[in-house]
Amino acid sequence: MDSLYQELKKYGQVKANEPLAKYTSYKIGGPADYLVVVEETEKLVAILRYLTTHGLDYLIIGGGSNILFSDEGYRGIVIINQCRHLEIKDNRMVVDSGCPLGWLTQQASQAGLSGLAWAVGIPGTIGGAIRGNAGIPQGEIRENVEQVEVYRDGEVLKLDNQGCRFGYRESIFKKNNDVILRAWLTLGVVDKQKDISLMLTFLKERQTKQPQGSQSAGSVFKNIDCRSLSSEIKEKIPPEVCHSGWLAAGWLIEQVGLKGQMCGRAQISPKHSNFILNLDRAKSQDVQQLIALCREKVYNKFGIELEEEIKIIK
Repeated sequence: MDSLYQELKKYGQVKANEPLAKYTSYKIGGPADYLVVVEETEKLVAILRYLTTHGLDYLIIGGGSNILFSDEGYRGIVIINQCRHLEIKDNRMVVDSGCPLGWLTQQASQAGLSGLAWAVGIPGTIGGAIRGNAGIPQGEIRENVEQVEVYRDGEVLKLDNQGCRFGYRESIFKKNNDVILRAWLTLGVVDKQKDISLMLTFLKERQTKQPQGSQSAGSVFKNIDCRSLSSEIKEKIPPEVCHSGWLAAGWLIEQVGLKGQMCGRAQISPKHSNFILNLDRAKSQDVQQLIALCREKVYNKFGIELEEEIKIIK
């Protein structure tokens, strides 16, 4: 084995030329030069310092639920963040960024804490949820974040909620190279049965509206803030569609006749047009072509530019 492989072994389990399709919900992606599974935050900081010091290209993923890799893979080191330490004291949780969001939701409910019921059934990790300010109309993760610890340029820093600059599916972490290490979440206190009942309601709604059992990355595009639309564009949209203040990207895609559209083995979901499915062995390029088609058709008809919610690694 080469010297880099031996060095990377200090931080976790290492695999060379490892297919990335195994590590994403899309089940798409060619091999990474090296893949390292890291399970301790201290080792995550250490490997980041090593890689940045030596000028090596790297990428960090958690649950791989919001990412699309290229068919050629990634020329560099992919770190799988499986740091999952959790502490609960009173109504506060201190959680490593690699904790699965669904598991965290269950732990909060069992501890009699409220505020995360909306996240039941959402894949990915708490780090990814914070980076993209994951949420639904009934709640977003920013409502619970007290502070976040990050790795930045060789240093470990803490940011408060305001410093995270949360927005709709946005945060400062989408605009810089910070790596989220852990988070402090403040939750409410609730009767366990009430919280379980609420989670079941959210889960049922998600199962009713979204495709189940399919390989996808969830919502491909962000919804559109109706306040950002010009009067000319609003004239093309029925008022009831914007009644909540948000225009669903899935509605726009359906209006341009792309519901169920296929490219290779990728398909725009017949159930929810903001989902693109990997039916079986779809290529990254198949998905990207459907994304480009959605953007083109929606812009040509409505003058609206769709913005991806998923991260595409080309």
